[in-house]
Amino acid sequence: MLHAKFILNLLIITIGLVVFVEIFQNANAFESNFRVGYTSCVACHHSPRGAGHLSDYGKLVSASQSIFKKKELKGGSGFSQGIQARLANLQTELSNETFPMQGDYLAAFTNKPQDRKIIISLARAPSRRESDSSVDKPSTIETLYFRDALIITSKKNTHYFSAGRSKKNLGPNIVDHTTYNKSLNGFNITDLITALSYDYIETKKSLELTAFAPSFQENTSDQEYGLRLQGRYSLGKLQFGSGILIGKSPSIKRGIGNLFFKYGSKNFYALLDSVFTHRLNDQDIDFNQVTSSLILSLFPFYSNASEFYAIGEFVEREEPFKVSEQRFGVGTRVKINSHFSFRFDYKRTLLSQNEEDLFISQIYFNWWSS
Repeated sequence: MLHAKFILNLLIITIGLVVFVEIFQNANAFESNFRVGYTSCVACHHSPRGAGHLSDYGKLVSASQSIFKKKELKGGSGFSQGIQARLANLQTELSNETFPMQGDYLAAFTNKPQDRKIIISLARAPSRRESDSSVDKPSTIETLYFRDALIITSKKNTHYFSAGRSKKNLGPNIVDHTTYNKSLNGFNITDLITALSYDYIETKKSLELTAFAPSFQENTSDQEYGLRLQGRYSLGKLQFGSGILIGKSPSIKRGIGNLFFKYGSKNFYALLDSVFTHRLNDQDIDFNQVTSSLILSLFPFYSNASEFYAIGEFVEREEPFKVSEQRFGVGTRVKINSHFSFRFDYKRTLLSQNEEDLFISQIYFNWWSS
């Protein structure tokens, strides 16, 4: 009963915020930006895979999306900086935790004629429970690291070459890291890698090939080396993609295959993302796992500044670590102004030995220099 009242009050507040925000401003960039014509991330981001530091165009777009309009940001200086932070609250029947999910300082140096870029992101990873982390009892110094210590990108037409630290995501860059596709495919091997990548990007298609090594902040047994290959193709309102990842660490060998479909229209967005994983651990035990996510989103005022969505998550894992579980949820996201966004998720685990209600509240902060 308490949960029902909480959700009802939250929806009333959210609807009020949505109406207020929609009067004044426009979009925020997520995977769902595909529905308004962005088939890749390079229009607004330095990295071909999105997230992190914004390009000059991306900052201009961000500045135009605030309730109180800013003066235009001047590009071409060769140096820019920003801050990204996130505060999260996670609540179940047994716990109620508030903690920093993100705290990054970002700086970019760009040589315009050659379009070479050096991007520095100094981040602090939140201290995690020992059972959740591949770092045993991390010290304060170990939770400080360069998320993208060095990225040098040389662009000629549609070709991008980059080296440095990056994420090891396969498939769509889903913001929600509690989804099974995110949380159950890492298997205590870091998603932060030292990488050498090649990207080929056109309006309708893209291809990425990455060779990766560990971040060297993991335990020795979790330090993984491997290759990743993935591609996307857009066909009108539909985009589909697939990818493979092969990795080896002292504790585990794994192969991952990913397939996803996206559909976007004026007020609607759908994403179906499935991941197949085969693992062989250091005790010669092998098993398969399939995780899937289905996300259906509504944008009632067309703008990406507000979103209501439903999500279904599914996992099937073989013996000896057998899991068969489904989870369903609803959520909302509102971009309050150019600096602050709010997101709330409610998820209910079904047909599991550990049924539970999960409430996730997050506040995002973004700041970019002019």
